[in-house]
Amino acid sequence: MLGGLVVKAGLRGENPAFILGVLLTAFEQKDNEKLRIAMIEKGRKAFEK
Repeated sequence: MLGGLVVKAGLRGENPAFILGVLLTAFEQKDNEKLRIAMIEKGRKAFEK
């Protein structure tokens, strides 16, 4: 599933260190409720495509 998410996000050809950096940054921001709500909505819309 995680590999599919990377592909869905358009990150298939990206450097693995970049992808890990993005994920670590997201982890650092996970308690930011406003950002969390916005990212969940963005993800839902992407799944609908």
